Amino acid sequence: MEKLRNAYEFITAGGRLGDPTASQCSDERFETPQGDLCCSHAVTVHFPGVNSIQQVFAALLFYVDNMEIIISERLGHITVRDDYDYIEGSGYNSRIISRDQNGIAVESSVVAFGGLFEKRKGGFVHESCAVVAIDSVDKDELYPYVPSERVRRDISVAIVLTARRRKPKDPPESPREPSSVRTEAPEADDELVVTMRRVAFLKLYNPEFPVSKAALQELHGNIAQWGDVMLQSIRGVLDATH
Repeated sequence: MEKLRNAYEFITAGGRLGDPTASQCSDERFETPQGDLCCSHAVTVHFPGVNSIQQVFAALLFYVDNMEIIISERLGHITVRDDYDYIEGSGYNSRIISRDQNGIAVESSVVAFGGLFEKRKGGFVHESCAVVAIDSVDKDELYPYVPSERVRRDISVAIVLTARRRKPKDPPESPREPSSVRTEAPEADDELVVTMRRVAFLKLYNPEFPVSKAALQELHGNIAQWGDVMLQSIRGVLDATH
């Protein structure tokens, strides 16, 4: 619960991602003196016309639960995952290994949590929402990192889903009413929009084995690619359920 609270408070802190009603994206990258690539990626996206936060949360969990299959299919990177500490309805620990088209293997060990929350007195959320928190495991005794064979990638992600209603952008045509009897459209006709605010911090360690300059540049260029695949997957699931 603490990780979910921290994720929610980090996303909703004053000034974080600015206006949640506006689509936005930022991407900052830098290289450490050790040659590790660090990336800070923040995005706000909207899913209009959905039924509920729960629907979008379920689509997000579908990606999380099937990440290795979706990454393999969409990117052509052979990806495998070992879930070795799963807590029903709460979270899990996973080791994920993905091999790109240049044959470079990248490994991550993460712990992930997610949940739906209602606004209530004494709770840590200020609104009904869904929260997901993913964080790297620094040392994994069961599946230790193998830097001589695989590139280590650390991942920390905070995601918050919230909902609001707005007037449909393209309302259906209706006979024009005299101004004296014109009324506002009922709230039931308003469109539900679920907003996803996502912040990710990624660190790709400098390989400890020979990698060509071109392959390393491609690896660096694709550091945030999984986030794009996640959004594509969510939209695909939502489109299929409309």
